[in-house]
Amino acid sequence: YYIFGKDGCKDLAQEMGVPLLAQIPLVQGICDSGDAGKPAATDADSVTGQAFLNLAQAVVTRVNRRNKELPKTKIIKVKNS
Repeated sequence: YYIFGKDGCKDLAQEMGVPLLAQIPLVQGICDSGDAGKPAATDADSVTGQAFLNLAQAVVTRVNRRNKELPKTKIIKVKNS
C-alpha cells in the first residue's frame, strides 16, 4: 500500500532538495508484530526490520556528516517566566 502514492516520498524529497533516508513498507506484519510485543523494527531478517536498520544507518551517516561540515549547534537557554 502506498500511502503517498508510488514513489510519492521519493518524488517529494527530490522536489524539496532533501535526502530520502528510508522507505518503510506498510505491511500487516508491522501491526501483527507490535500486537505480539515484538516490534517489526527489531527483526533484522525481515524486510521491515531491514528498512528500519537502513533508516538508522542513514541518520547516523547524516548526523556525522553534519557534525564534520557545519559549526556546532548553539545552545540557547530559555528562562521560565
